[in-house]
Amino acid sequence: MLSDETKSLIHLNLMQGVGSKTIQLLVEAFGSAEAALQATPEMQQSKLWDFGSAAPAGLIHKLLYYPLQRELELIEHHGCDIITLYDEAYPPLLKEIKNPPILLYVKGELRAADNKSIALVGSRQATEEGRRHSHKLSYALAKHGLTVVSGLARGIDESAHRGALEAGGRTLAVIGRGLCDVYPQENRKLASQIVTSGALLSEFPMAMEVRRKNFPQRNRIISGLTHGTVVGEAPKGSGALITAKHAREQEREVFALPGMPLSGGIGRGTQTLINSGQATFVNEAADLLKLFFANRPRRKPAQAPKSLQLFLVEPRDEALVVTAVVGYFKKSAFQRFSIELERDIQIGSSSGRADVVLLTAAGELAAIAECKAAYENIGDEQLKSYLSATDTRFGILANSEHADRWQFYENTGRSQFKTITLSQFEKGILGDVSTGLSGHLRKPSY
Repeated sequence: MLSDETKSLIHLNLMQGVGSKTIQLLVEAFGSAEAALQATPEMQQSKLWDFGSAAPAGLIHKLLYYPLQRELELIEHHGCDIITLYDEAYPPLLKEIKNPPILLYVKGELRAADNKSIALVGSRQATEEGRRHSHKLSYALAKHGLTVVSGLARGIDESAHRGALEAGGRTLAVIGRGLCDVYPQENRKLASQIVTSGALLSEFPMAMEVRRKNFPQRNRIISGLTHGTVVGEAPKGSGALITAKHAREQEREVFALPGMPLSGGIGRGTQTLINSGQATFVNEAADLLKLFFANRPRRKPAQAPKSLQLFLVEPRDEALVVTAVVGYFKKSAFQRFSIELERDIQIGSSSGRADVVLLTAAGELAAIAECKAAYENIGDEQLKSYLSATDTRFGILANSEHADRWQFYENTGRSQFKTITLSQFEKGILGDVSTGLSGHLRKPSY
């Protein structure tokens, strides 16, 4: 049975753009998550302002990914447990990092023995040799009683989990989506095996789907749960290198597994770690165990900041502009629409993230808003690239809390845009919805 306080933390975690840092600030300011939820938006903003932080738009306007009741039903249906940052069962190593997740969704079981753990990560496009080495190392580590932590991805991650399982050991998989489903789907059977000999973990709401931005965020948990991270095959720019970076920042050990084709593209990231002195070579499990545990001085836990005000992530002004745009979209004229924050936008081979998008009831993009700190005269090209990539007709460049100072654009096709008025923006969107053509370029209706 979940306590009211745990339910309140889940509720806050369901709010778009409200991260663990902000939730910790709210709990510190109001004494509990329950009290923070009951406070007025003005009180929430005032308390966060004392920490030097603006209240996120998702908090002020109560923008949930979906209702709390649905989340509670999903938790029960999938047999998941919730461990919050304030529970005794919260993993102690993870609690030491700078930005620990406010809660963990757990499918399976976390044990005290899992504190003796090592992460093993690497490329999704691993070679057969790379997978074999990772499997062998994981198998040996598990035989020595260590829990192997990875991310359930194809390639090295998958081999790491399988090695631990085949050794009769324990393994934890930290995934970059909610626990309603598994990603990638071909690892569903593996995930079921992990649940019986470890656990699946996530900080994301149960029904949250795969998002590009989730994986770098997830990686800090993989390294944070463990004493050290072993990197197998890893190309430059890979998620495994992000995990290694988190490990260093968390004052944890970083190791590199040899025997990989270091001269090839898949191993170049690993080679960079070694050449730069950011990782220690290990040949086999015995070397790793010797380095890691024999006569090894106890690592001092990272010192938590005296004040959570050091947790600022977003500039005040930009956060206030985002809140103003969301407030504008929530006006009565747009009641039939939904709002999404930080929407991933694919632009050719690269990607971006739109600050605010307006969606029709069918889930189609009606408008995109790019928000900047007050009076910053930048962002128009970024907005136009989003409009072009998604074939979205209307956009806003907002660099003020006041709508009469925003720039409104219409995408007329073929990378052509024209400036329109606020009135034309509203009439155009509402006209599109009434004719069922929202999200498609067509002749103006205003």
